[in-house]
Amino acid sequence: MLVTRQIILLAEESTYNDGAVGDPTTDAILVNSVTLSNASARMIERPVIKQTLDPLQQVFGGTMMSVQFTVEVKGSGEAGTAPEIGVALKACGFMETVSAGTSVVYSSTSEDITSCSIEAYQDGVLRKLSGCRGTVSFTMNAGELITADFTFTGHYDSHSDTALPNATYQSTVPSALINLQGLRIGTYTPKIGSLTIDTANEIVTPADITDEMGFGEVRIVSRDINGTMDPEMVLLAEQDFLQDWFDGDTKVFTTGEIGAEEGNIISVSIPQLVYRDVAQGERDNLLTDSLTFGCHESLDGTTPALTITFT
Repeated sequence: MLVTRQIILLAEESTYNDGAVGDPTTDAILVNSVTLSNASARMIERPVIKQTLDPLQQVFGGTMMSVQFTVEVKGSGEAGTAPEIGVALKACGFMETVSAGTSVVYSSTSEDITSCSIEAYQDGVLRKLSGCRGTVSFTMNAGELITADFTFTGHYDSHSDTALPNATYQSTVPSALINLQGLRIGTYTPKIGSLTIDTANEIVTPADITDEMGFGEVRIVSRDINGTMDPEMVLLAEQDFLQDWFDGDTKVFTTGEIGAEEGNIISVSIPQLVYRDVAQGERDNLLTDSLTFGCHESLDGTTPALTITFT
């Protein structure tokens, strides 16, 4: 079976773990890589005492499943229409706000986090998960495409020999990470080679003896949105990251618009960025400030820690 012949369908569930069936014409996600594995698998040892040294057969006690895949981040091609990764973002703790004909905004949220089912077609074998929630990280390197790395945990639903469906994908071509004229940390425009943002969602799979596999609802119980960037070092009079770290200064960060075609413009905003470490680095034989930062919501929760906008 070929690694290159795989299809991922991801469908939003109306109620948790209802096993929503994906539609290949609307729910397919174009992935760069995909990995399936067991999660929290239980094999029960039987520590009996007998006349020989060998153990008895272990007993299967249930398992969850994990799916990891990497995708290009791009718009749908139509302003106000959700991108392919929209349902995936919602199941990773983002709220979706659609303004018809204008924009789709994904904001980190702590309430009403949806779940999804995932159908992984692997060159003739179908493995299906339900009740999935996950975590996502973004990588943005100069001159490359933005990628999102999703990891979902869900309940085993079924597996079978099933032919690959005829999947339909959004035909939008992603924009390279160049010409970010609106990039700002506060009022400063840094020269950045690499930016990463990780939602760092904590996923738990509590026990439930009434469940077929002995696991209850997959939950996101906490998160710590954080990231890194590597601005070129400048004179302190121009920008003093170290002092900002010492002082605990809060910065507004935005990438500005990434891309120029309507329906395929992306921007990332962090209203309260706070440095967690400022170290020295090197890029292309130039000194850099290696920044680690946290993304924080307002104390009353009205301003989200991270917003991704598609226009």
